[in-house]
Amino acid sequence: MTYRPIWETLLEPAHRQELSPGHAGLPVRPDVLVVGGGIVGLSIALALSQRSAGQVLLVEQDELAGGASRANGGGLFAGQMRATFPNAFRTLGLESREMYAAWAEEDWADFDWCRGGSLAVPPDEFPLPLPEYAAAEQAAGRGAELITGNALRQLEPALADSVEAGLYYPEDATLNPLKLAVSLTRELTRRKVRLATGVRAVRLQPAAGRIDTVETTAGEIYPGQLILTTGWSATVLLSPLGIEVPLTPAKGQALASAPLPPLLGQNVMSGQLQRQLPSGHVIAGGTVEWVGPDREITTAATQAVLEIARQAIPALADVAFPHIWTGLRPHTPDAMPVIDRLPLWDNAYLAAGHFTKGVLLAPVTGRLLADWLVTDRPSAALNMFSLARFD
Repeated sequence: MTYRPIWETLLEPAHRQELSPGHAGLPVRPDVLVVGGGIVGLSIALALSQRSAGQVLLVEQDELAGGASRANGGGLFAGQMRATFPNAFRTLGLESREMYAAWAEEDWADFDWCRGGSLAVPPDEFPLPLPEYAAAEQAAGRGAELITGNALRQLEPALADSVEAGLYYPEDATLNPLKLAVSLTRELTRRKVRLATGVRAVRLQPAAGRIDTVETTAGEIYPGQLILTTGWSATVLLSPLGIEVPLTPAKGQALASAPLPPLLGQNVMSGQLQRQLPSGHVIAGGTVEWVGPDREITTAATQAVLEIARQAIPALADVAFPHIWTGLRPHTPDAMPVIDRLPLWDNAYLAAGHFTKGVLLAPVTGRLLADWLVTDRPSAALNMFSLARFD
């Protein structure tokens, strides 16, 4: 039994070392300081470099992509973003997925990008009866296909006989989040973006309407601009300064099997993800638990994940799942991120609260923030991510 994300098992040791570059000789006056080295933070750093935003320093307290990014299932299921979200938010999800498609064509990219589609089946939640929801999605031009009967069995033969219909999004995709982190790390290093690990931001010091100093475990940093992308723990830095952000950790537990012969042809969402990796491992999960910053693996949750997986895919009934892990996703009351300049300070920004869509939305988050910092004009698309919406 291993208690770590399957991505760590699959990553070559030499590549793992690239995610821990250390922090010797940090620049203390970067033009932009990014605090948080998950996929969102790395994507923001890349966008800033592409927009020639000056010297960019990214600091991370653990390894790069060491938090929710590493616990992610690797699904870029923009099609499945539900109609209960604003249409503009769903559109950004589609745009971000296509940014990954463009990244996958770059020389630096090696992250197992695959446009294999996604298939949502009951008991996944739909805002309308499935035929009505499928018709609405098709009318909106979102590429959804209602699949029933023999066509459903041909699309995914491993589904339980009790599953009679599903919604198929052929443009959805998958990737390996840790290989993505390695690819981004290499490209950022080539671009002279400084990446530092083992550095924790402990205090923000404001002065004259800006964040003047960031105290870290590696010394003080005096940034021109500051971007916090530390997930739910951003509250630790902001609350002492009177900035309250409604971010809470949503615990997720997930499992992976040992390598299996080909079993799943689709990425199946049945209230949770069932996905077979190129390595043969099958991922199942994850849960959504409101238990605070608790990373403990629990038998009840793992059994619940297995039950859902085996109901959807009966061939998993006798399969062992020796890989178990947890992650803490940053959640806001409306399950949409905060991407905003912080009140009181004209040089400090927050990008957090992406919940289950952090990896999916990372490229578009980077683009929107980099454009704002470089032009000092926020896109209208950012209005829905304002912190003020929670006032």
